[in-house]
Amino acid sequence: FMMRRKLADSERFLKEAEEMMPELKSVYHDPEKPLHVRYYEGVEGIITAYEDTLTSKTKILAYTSIEDSHAFFPGYLPEYYERRTIKGIPVECILADSTESRRIKSLDKKHLRVSRIVPEKFKISPEINIYDDKIAIMSLREKFGVIIESREVVDAFKKMFGLAYERAAQYDKELVERRKRRNVLTSSPEIL
Repeated sequence: FMMRRKLADSERFLKEAEEMMPELKSVYHDPEKPLHVRYYEGVEGIITAYEDTLTSKTKILAYTSIEDSHAFFPGYLPEYYERRTIKGIPVECILADSTESRRIKSLDKKHLRVSRIVPEKFKISPEINIYDDKIAIMSLREKFGVIIESREVVDAFKKMFGLAYERAAQYDKELVERRKRRNVLTSSPEIL
């Protein structure tokens, strides 16, 4: 009887351990896979960093300056957007208010993107993309790209992005309302 009880207890323990495995694997940090940082220089290096985002298995969270990107990469970004869309990689994006940002936002559905526009005072120069367990930072002015692979760092950046993206929804709505009022007063059509 005692052997059966020990066997039943062992089987129960094994079943509980098996049920906990997915959770344990998600929090386990493999000491064999330390923080990984890749640094790229020049236009080719920045393109390499952009190309890495096309390997994403998750939604890309992006904070960017459309004007800087399009001026730096004439022709490259429309083709990049197309390839990203074909791969089915969605994007949540924060853009500073401008005519070009509003134009890009008008194409969101076509490009699997949800853009939120914030006041121009929040424009940043480097582009930041958060995806998988990576953060890609592309500085178009200083001509370098960095990809950081770290679950912990990405988790922190995702939380900061979430906070900014949540507030960006309010800014976006306010800016659209302000443009609508201005268009009514001036009777001039404008991309909202």
